[in-house]
Amino acid sequence: MMQQRGINRRILAIAVPAIVSNITVPLLSLCDTAVTGHLGSEIYLGAIAVGGSMIQVIFWVFGFLRMGTTGLTAQSYGRRDASGCSLLFSRALLLAVFIGLLAIALQSPLLSLLLSLTGPAGEIRDFAALYFRVCIWSAPALLGSMTVCGWFLGMQDSKRPMIITISANLINVILSVALVYGCRMGFAGAPAGTLIANWCSLAIALLLVRRRNGGRLPLAPWSATVALDGLGRFFRVNSDIFLRSLCIMAVTLSFTAFGTRLGARTLAVNALMLQFFFLYSHFMDGFAFAAEALTGDAKGGGDAAGMRRITRALMLWTVALAAGFSLLYFAGFRPFADLLTSQKDVVADALHYRGWVTALPWLACMAFLFDGFFIGVTATRAMVLSAFVATAAFFLSELLLTPMLAGGEMTAGLFGRTLRFDGNDILWFSFLLYLFFRGVLLSVWWKVGKPYR
Repeated sequence: MMQQRGINRRILAIAVPAIVSNITVPLLSLCDTAVTGHLGSEIYLGAIAVGGSMIQVIFWVFGFLRMGTTGLTAQSYGRRDASGCSLLFSRALLLAVFIGLLAIALQSPLLSLLLSLTGPAGEIRDFAALYFRVCIWSAPALLGSMTVCGWFLGMQDSKRPMIITISANLINVILSVALVYGCRMGFAGAPAGTLIANWCSLAIALLLVRRRNGGRLPLAPWSATVALDGLGRFFRVNSDIFLRSLCIMAVTLSFTAFGTRLGARTLAVNALMLQFFFLYSHFMDGFAFAAEALTGDAKGGGDAAGMRRITRALMLWTVALAAGFSLLYFAGFRPFADLLTSQKDVVADALHYRGWVTALPWLACMAFLFDGFFIGVTATRAMVLSAFVATAAFFLSELLLTPMLAGGEMTAGLFGRTLRFDGNDILWFSFLLYLFFRGVLLSVWWKVGKPYR
């Protein structure tokens, strides 16, 4: 019992600061949604949904910079290999800055591609493009600070990432409100605030690394950083996570594109509903981060018994979190939606889809947790395969169910009641099916393949 309490304390020591940090991340999206949601037109909500998703897709694709750095650093930390931790910091930061600069250089073709994939029209397209063109200039800063946070997590430290994230996000919230209303910039003030805040984030991150490391950055020699023999495993792990991120990108972009084709009102409704997903995901990510750090440490140190205790405890925390959020969303959907937008018609339409939001925590929880397990032990090939199958399930569901709509909807009987489903119901069903498949496939492979050995 005492040993289990010790495991729970280690989990919470990482998860709680990470949750406090992560809860400010959806505040950025919530802030942009709330600020633009009160500008007087649902066009701004739709533009935030499209523009925000295009920026998030780029950074999600390169999320391997954070995840791969955490898993590999945690294993080096478990082996008590200080030089290995410094080497990983140098390689990850170098790659983050390079990719960020490349994204800026290629912003025009990237924007054209993403707009063609998401398919917005008219003013929504124009405002979404504006949001993208402003925010893309923060790519090196956002990827760099994301990498530093991943390194800190691998070092079993989630308090400094919390400081980085909270500081940057407070700056973002203040600037967005000030620029949109105080400086009368209108919609353009939201991405401008995000741009400045992301560069502040990188400055804060590097300052905290210096303070933790005795006044200097833990930079490895250049020759060691770019040595081909050492880069092999680093790129193998990161390339697997990159391919997995491409699958996530395909689903994310397609979700927005399918919603766009259902009309501006549906796009605004989904922008609202996605805030529930983002809020839950950033809570759940706190425990996933703990899974990455602690399983990586256990594998690096060869602690098989500790690995079993950690995974068992994290499973219990995950179930409790899913139950709590499901109840919260069922009871508080309307007040939360009213807080985000003054568009009463959008809120009224969103109430029809409340059931999907209520089911979301249960269907998505295992995908988040097992991602953390697999990242920690750097068994990344299974993540690629599970993401590929889940993505295929998403598209097959859309392809097979959408033609069944007659007159824009279909009906089904359940417990003596007639339920009506429209195109957006099918879209949310497909999305939750994708999340469920990811979690189930990873959990089966964890049990059968035993990648933690």
